[in-house]
Amino acid sequence: ENIGSDWWLPEANCARDLFDHEYYPNTIIKLHKIIEKNTAIEDCGRIHFYLGKSYEALAKTGQAIDAFQETINRTKETDCQNAEAIKRVDEARKAIERLKL
Repeated sequence: ENIGSDWWLPEANCARDLFDHEYYPNTIIKLHKIIEKNTAIEDCGRIHFYLGKSYEALAKTGQAIDAFQETINRTKETDCQNAEAIKRVDEARKAIERLKL
């Protein structure tokens, strides 16, 4: 059931609050629940970006790289051109390079 195209925003904001308080496992669980409800969310890669950052904080390198790559992919797929999305893609690329070292 899709209540509206922005149903996920309050959930994502809650996940961001968890992330900001360094509750990384909880952040990951929350974000995965959002993804499970609807994989076609047009969030310009925001959800996967915070998944990547959370996995990186927990030293889960492979999962972090995958999430950061998905951030880039989703941003391209939905043709997000806003400044926030462009910055997120740049940070995701840098994170992938850093994590591959």
